[in-house]
Amino acid sequence: MRQALRDTIAQYSIPRGTVARLAGMHLPDLSGWLNGRTELNPIKIERVRETVASIVEVLQATAEPGQPNLKFDLRDPDNVRRLIFEVSKFKMQAAVLEAQAQFATTPTQAADASAVFNPKLSGK
Repeated sequence: MRQALRDTIAQYSIPRGTVARLAGMHLPDLSGWLNGRTELNPIKIERVRETVASIVEVLQATAEPGQPNLKFDLRDPDNVRRLIFEVSKFKMQAAVLEAQAQFATTPTQAADASAVFNPKLSGK
């Protein structure tokens, strides 16, 4: 996992200081682990993995076809944290809208579905 995270950080040019700050670690600890000089406990490794995955998700979401090619200052951890939050919020809203569209039915179908879940409405 160490090498995969190291490669991902390098591929996307994510500053290690940003990863360390968002993962709640000190930069020397993160760099030492990524370079193989020190060990981290599994909880910290998971925090680093989640942080890197979230940053990559932001970068990929803004690089999708049809989206403007945006550049972000990844050196500012507070800005990156806000971007992660906004992308997560957008994905949740998109999922809700998709679910609403998928379950949109005509009134008679909705009444039939209600009768299945509430026998009092079936009139039997």
